[in-house]
Amino acid sequence: MRDAPSLVQFMSAISEIAQGSHCPFIPPMWERHFLSARSSPCLTQTHREYLQQATADNSNTLTTMPLNFDNMTQKSFFFVRSQLFALRRYAPPHLGQSYSQFEILASCLWKDRTVALRPEPQENIRVICLVSM
Repeated sequence: MRDAPSLVQFMSAISEIAQGSHCPFIPPMWERHFLSARSSPCLTQTHREYLQQATADNSNTLTTMPLNFDNMTQKSFFFVRSQLFALRRYAPPHLGQSYSQFEILASCLWKDRTVALRPEPQENIRVICLVSM
């Protein structure tokens, strides 16, 4: 398991050794015990992202809607600072500036995707984002 900062640290250590250093400036810290489960694993909170969405009539739920991958496209979008500031204007005023650029972009994409899918009004729509990968 690794994240981007640890990968950068690893590559820097390899570079230092390749340049003749006997050991890297920042030594590796394995801390593998953090990856071990407790002797008696227990749930500390409900993870809604793993719950099955149950309704009386599952035919209208997005979780059972067949996806057509044939007409999907993949695109990259690049946002400049002025566009991000423009998106911030649509955020609720009571939030102030307490949200990140990532949160602004993720919420806009989530909202637009939800509008495009036209779910039933009572349906729960979830978003899951992988960060620090």
